Amino acid sequence: MANPDIGACVSAGFNGLRKDPVTHIVATLLVVIISNVSFGLLAGPMIVGYMRLVRVEDEGGKASIDHVFKGFDDFVPALLAVLVGGIVVGISSCSASSPDY
Repeated sequence: MANPDIGACVSAGFNGLRKDPVTHIVATLLVVIISNVSFGLLAGPMIVGYMRLVRVEDEGGKASIDHVFKGFDDFVPALLAVLVGGIVVGISSCSASSPDY
């Protein structure tokens, strides 16, 4: 497996942001605010929606704020992904912080 070119990845991210900065900033704020207000339960669908926004833009389409809410089309898989990810991180952080006696 080839090593990714980190510089190219960062450049591609900034180039995407430059295309429509207002949409990306507002979408990111929506994701953060709604995720926090819902105590993380809606974080998965909101993140999936943001990924869909980025994909639409990468494919040459016009990204809009309503793409962020398209993640609710796959609510259960997105919610499960966040819950399972949180459990894995929680278990790994607990085992990493426990002292070896």
